[in-house]
Amino acid sequence: MRLVTVRGRMSGKEYSTPFWLLERPDGRYWVSVFGETNTIKNARAAGHVTVSRGTARDEVRLVEVPVEMRQRESGRSSITAFRSLYYMGKVSLALFVGLLRPRPVQ
Repeated sequence: MRLVTVRGRMSGKEYSTPFWLLERPDGRYWVSVFGETNTIKNARAAGHVTVSRGTARDEVRLVEVPVEMRQRESGRSSITAFRSLYYMGKVSLALFVGLLRPRPVQ
């Protein structure tokens, strides 16, 4: 795990956030698993960030890699009406069982 430090777009303050760095033979990649967070927006605006691990700090220039989605192989969704109904039944049952559980007295 590493720490990315980026300057805020509006405030100018530095913010640090932990993240996982994917290291491959063709480069290092920061995968945004939570989508468009403020850290990502700040990093895009700045164009560079500081990546640190322990006492080692690297100033890193960012290059955004576009996401390419693959086409569906069969051309239709894998979510069928039966699967949707099954899932709704499971969730409804879990909610019902949760309501029946005795609550701890405090």
